[in-house]
Amino acid sequence: MHWHADWPGMGNLAWRERREHLSALFTMFRRILAETASWTTPHQVWLHIDPTDSSQDAVYLHTANPNSENFPNTFAGVSWDAEVPERLRVFLTDPAWQFGRGEDKWTHFVVRPRSAV
Repeated sequence: MHWHADWPGMGNLAWRERREHLSALFTMFRRILAETASWTTPHQVWLHIDPTDSSQDAVYLHTANPNSENFPNTFAGVSWDAEVPERLRVFLTDPAWQFGRGEDKWTHFVVRPRSAV
């Protein structure tokens, strides 16, 4: 499952709106990490940020799916411990989080717990 804070893309209009939606995403990210911390079921939680389209920013909760062999997500193409863009630094305050930059079809950013698979 995943959750978008800005499905209509209002954050594309101005940084003020984007910042508010990113704040909501990071709040949801923290909440899901806290609520799943004691799960015994294998799972992954990550946050995806599209630097050019806020409607694509989302928080993901990923578990095995009997209809697909995409668990765990290997984050192919993501370079971890990448430099955090200046505007995102305010959100990345937890040293237990790892920041990555993907450069496949387009640039995107990923945040996950450092202990993630």
